[in-house]
Amino acid sequence: MCVWVGAFYLIYELGTAFNTSMPLLQKMSYDAKLRTKWALVMRIWVIIIMVPVYFFIPIVTFVNTGIGNLGRSFSLVCVVLMLVLGVVSFLGVLGIKEKGSAAETENTAEERLRLREIARMFIANKPLMVHTGAFFLSNIVFTLSTAISIYFLKWYYSADLATGVVDNERYAVIYGVYAAAGLIPNFLAPFISGKVIRKFKTYARATNACLLLGVFLYAVLAGLFFTGVLKISPYIFISMTFLSGFITGTAVIPQVLLWTECADYAEFKTGRKMNALINSVNNIIAKALGALSSVITGGILIAVGYSVNSETGNYMGDVANLPGMVFRFGIFLTVIPFIVMLLAWLMYRFLYPITPELQKEMMDKLAEGEEGI
Repeated sequence: MCVWVGAFYLIYELGTAFNTSMPLLQKMSYDAKLRTKWALVMRIWVIIIMVPVYFFIPIVTFVNTGIGNLGRSFSLVCVVLMLVLGVVSFLGVLGIKEKGSAAETENTAEERLRLREIARMFIANKPLMVHTGAFFLSNIVFTLSTAISIYFLKWYYSADLATGVVDNERYAVIYGVYAAAGLIPNFLAPFISGKVIRKFKTYARATNACLLLGVFLYAVLAGLFFTGVLKISPYIFISMTFLSGFITGTAVIPQVLLWTECADYAEFKTGRKMNALINSVNNIIAKALGALSSVITGGILIAVGYSVNSETGNYMGDVANLPGMVFRFGIFLTVIPFIVMLLAWLMYRFLYPITPELQKEMMDKLAEGEEGI
C-alpha cells in the first residue's frame, strides 16, 4: 500500500508540474482586463471543482447505502470523480491551438536558457523577487490561521480551563459553523476581485488594498483578544474569520496575475519569454507552503506546550499550565499574523517596482509582437 501510494503521488506530481495556466494566461493577451476576466473564470472553475471535495463524505455515505461496503463506496466515488474530471481536462487540452511563427521554430535552440542566465534573470527581476517573498509571507498567514483556529476554537471556547475537560458536543457545533462561514467567502470573493482590480487599476495596488484590510482585521482581532471581548462568544471570532475569508479570497486573483506581470517584466527586459520559469517558481512556493503547513503546526504545538489525551481529547498536563497554553494559541492567531501580513504589505507597497506607467509601457511594447493562441 505504501509503495502504491508513493508511486501514484509521484505520477500526480509529475502531472501537476505541467500545469501551464499562468503561461497560457500570459500568452492569451497582454490586456489587463481580459486577463482579469480569464483569471476570474479559472478561479470560479476551481471552486466548482472543489464542491464534490467538500461534500465527499456525504456522497460516499449516500452511495454506501446501496453498496453496503464503505471501502468500495469510497473507491467507487474516487474513480468516478477522477474519470469525469480527467475527461473534462483532456477535452480542454485538445481545445488549445497554439500559433507559432517560423522564426520561433527556427530559433528554438538559441532561445534555451542556461542555468547561469536563469540565476541572473531571477536576481535582476526585482518584481519577481519582491512578489515571491511577499506572496510567501501573506500565504503563511492563511496557513497559520487555518491551522491554529482548529485548536483555538476547541480550547478557548469549548474547554474547562480548571479541569482540562473539553465539551466535544459544543466544539462540534462551533466548528461546524466556523467551517460553513469559511466556505461561503470562497464562492463570492472571486466576483469581488474583478471589481477591486478595476478600482485600483493594477494588480499590485489591488493586492495592497486586500493586505492592508488584512492588517487592520488582525489588529482588531488582537485588540479583541487582549481586552477579553473575544471570549464573550465564539461567533465574534467566527465573524472575523468570515471577513478574513473575503479578504484572502479577493487577494487570490490579483496575486496570481502578479506572477504573469513578473513574466511580462522578464520578457520586457530581456526579450525572452520566461513564463515557464516564473510558473515554476510559483509551483515551488506552493509546494513549500504545503510542506511548511505541517511543520509550522507541529512547531506551534510544541511552543505552546500542547499535551492532550489522544483518546478523550482532554488536556493531560498540569492544568495550571492550561491558561498559558490557550493564551499562546491566541498570540499565534492574532499578533503573529498581524506582523507577518504587515511585512508582506510593506514589501508590496514600497519595494514592488512596477508602477501604472511602467505597466502600460510594458503592455504596449509586448502587445506589438503578440500572436496569441
